[in-house]
Amino acid sequence: MARRRSRVIHCDLVNAGYGRVELLHQAANDTSDAIAKIVLERYRSMTAAERCLAASSLFETARAIIQSSLPSSLTTEQRRLAIVQRLYKGELPEEALIAHANYIAAEGNLRIRPQRP
Repeated sequence: MARRRSRVIHCDLVNAGYGRVELLHQAANDTSDAIAKIVLERYRSMTAAERCLAASSLFETARAIIQSSLPSSLTTEQRRLAIVQRLYKGELPEEALIAHANYIAAEGNLRIRPQRP
């Protein structure tokens, strides 16, 4: 029963994200109305799982673009921090971003420390 509930929540999140994309599209639109209608109908015809896969693919592409722009001299933790800062800065507290960057560091040996004011 719990598994079914999580699917419903997941579908609601996917659909909520879809609405957000539609609003963003309206804010910065350089697409003709005819093409926009075709794209919108395609999204509407997709299942929630298909929309989720499409969004996941876009996210992975964005992450790969960010990774390719970073200097190769960064440590793993610095690289992880730089990626999440570009994706989530202003949406998550800095401490959360640093915790993510340090997640793979060995036995609590934090290599990146939060900056104190």
